[in-house]
Amino acid sequence: MLDGNLDSSSDISESKVWFALYHPKADVRRTTLRDINSSGILKNKAFVSEGLVDIQEAILRQLDDKDLTVVQATLNVDGLQNVLGASKLIETLQTVLRRCVGKLLSGSTDNVSLTGEVAVTCLKKAISYFHDHSDYLKNIAAMIFPLLLAMPQTQGLNLKALVLLNKFNWPLYQNVAVSSSEETTLILGSLSSINLKVINNLASNFMAHPEDNIVWFVESCNDSELSKTLFFFVLLQSLLLVKSKGDGFSALFKSVFPILKAELESLVNAGDFLLDEFNSEMLDWDCSSFFDHLLYANLRPLNAKVMVCIFWRLISALMSAESFGNRLDDSMIKDLFVFFASSKFKHAFREHLHFLAAQCSVSPSRLLSKFFTDEGVPAAVQVESLQCYAFLCSLSQDKWQTELLAEFPS
Repeated sequence: MLDGNLDSSSDISESKVWFALYHPKADVRRTTLRDINSSGILKNKAFVSEGLVDIQEAILRQLDDKDLTVVQATLNVDGLQNVLGASKLIETLQTVLRRCVGKLLSGSTDNVSLTGEVAVTCLKKAISYFHDHSDYLKNIAAMIFPLLLAMPQTQGLNLKALVLLNKFNWPLYQNVAVSSSEETTLILGSLSSINLKVINNLASNFMAHPEDNIVWFVESCNDSELSKTLFFFVLLQSLLLVKSKGDGFSALFKSVFPILKAELESLVNAGDFLLDEFNSEMLDWDCSSFFDHLLYANLRPLNAKVMVCIFWRLISALMSAESFGNRLDDSMIKDLFVFFASSKFKHAFREHLHFLAAQCSVSPSRLLSKFFTDEGVPAAVQVESLQCYAFLCSLSQDKWQTELLAEFPS
């Protein structure tokens, strides 16, 4: 047994299994796992329950093994759910998948093919074990989500994930899957075209029930920068959809604004990158304009730039909704102005502030004067409102100049 020779279930004892799985040689651990699988002992609940704690610890150790061939052999053992239980198993599969994706993105793996195979096995096992367990569907969907954004370093895994969606039913993923016959064709195609199609379909599905879907997005993207990138791309495309419809904007704004605000503030507090001044060319961008940045694994600066565009789309959609005759709550305009004016990235939002003050249905003097007459307004916001006054007066519209000066708070 210690040499990896496991003949039959009758020869097995819990201690033999335990010692073999802790053998210093990876090939012995790997062979032992294959023998365990062929014997089917982990499907024997009596055997498992007899030494559950020790066997569980040993199996978890193999799933965290430095040698991915050992990890792969462990994943292929039948009866893992009997040893680990559903909750621990799904958690462990998520951990192994994150490890593999991290290696692929960072280029730190010595065997790209094996790392990708282990990642795919994690997805297959998760779907196989839990596709009919409603309590764990959210977990599986969260595992798959970041892989729907095709990256140069992970494109093989990305395409496998898109094919596996055919075996997994999740409302947000409707019309996102590709057939196995399409996989080869897509490999030869452009990653940008794949990503744009996926993001457009995700955005369309998201907009079917935005308030419900946003909750899942926030939970699923919390600990993954790549998930956040895809989420922001989906939001950017979604705002293009809501702009054309002119309805439902108020509910969408109230759902996404606090999330975007908190996320950008966390990036500011981290202080590990600089955000360039807003480029007016970005006004007409969709998410495909950012795809070249996916060549690099540094996603935080990219996420910040996408959010700057999203905030512009929020303003644009707000103006569009009002042009359709949908009178919106003035507090949304005020909230946006205060956020832009008080942000440490305010230089990136200068054009946002000017456009918001000039184009919103609220008169500029009414909007800007509040920041002087209301109590508790931060000094930074008052300064920015003064600069907006100066900007509007420079537009040489006599009516505005007269109105602004006449209503300027004394």
